[in-house]
Amino acid sequence: MKDSINSIFDIRSELRMLRFHTSMFLTTSFFLISVLGSCFSFSLFKIFSMIQGSNNHSFWVYSSIATIWASTILSTGIIGYQRYQGTLDYLFVSPKGIANIFYPIIFSATTLGLVLGVPCSILLSLFFDVPITLSIHEILALFFSTIACASSALVLSSLYVLTKNASSFESLILTGIWIGSGIVLPIENFPLPIRIIAYVHPLTPAVKLITSVTIQDFFLYSVVCLIFSIAYAFLGWFLIKLAFSNLRKNGDYL
Repeated sequence: MKDSINSIFDIRSELRMLRFHTSMFLTTSFFLISVLGSCFSFSLFKIFSMIQGSNNHSFWVYSSIATIWASTILSTGIIGYQRYQGTLDYLFVSPKGIANIFYPIIFSATTLGLVLGVPCSILLSLFFDVPITLSIHEILALFFSTIACASSALVLSSLYVLTKNASSFESLILTGIWIGSGIVLPIENFPLPIRIIAYVHPLTPAVKLITSVTIQDFFLYSVVCLIFSIAYAFLGWFLIKLAFSNLRKNGDYL
């Protein structure tokens, strides 16, 4: 009973920290400009693809998902920023534990993209005169995409602890997932080997929920997304433990 009560309070504490870090990002001009700039850049990507024959349905959803992913890539670098500032060692030895300290920071990267991406994408839809639709497929696709990005954030953030040069790969990972997950162009346009590789990332089946026609397809993509999201979460948990174990062993916080 006591453990259950403690777990509830831990969850409340994590949510408060998640809200705090998200609010902090929202008041930092660097993150605001970067995330909103990514939203605008992707919208141009999508507009060009529509000119080439891609349909304009669910434009705001695709743009929102792309912004969530861009924010996830960008803001997980906050751990690298803590290293640069010299505060990583203080966070590392906190009595609250690594998970309680760093997980809210990591997940706030995704929530920042959600908070900024949806309204910005709707405004850009109005600006580009693209019809705004709302369906259960789009809402659930946005929900599952957020889960997929959050689980991926755990894996990505571990790279910022394992190596000081992880930020060099930000643009490559950002654009690669944008294209490979089917956000910019339908994944059916790619060769079979690329499609198989693309489905290894949980964001790909989440995006497919938007265009799924049958209930069976919708259920299948949902399950695949959840399975890979859970797998990424466990992988991220393992890599973070490994990364901080190396820090403890080598004493390399700076």
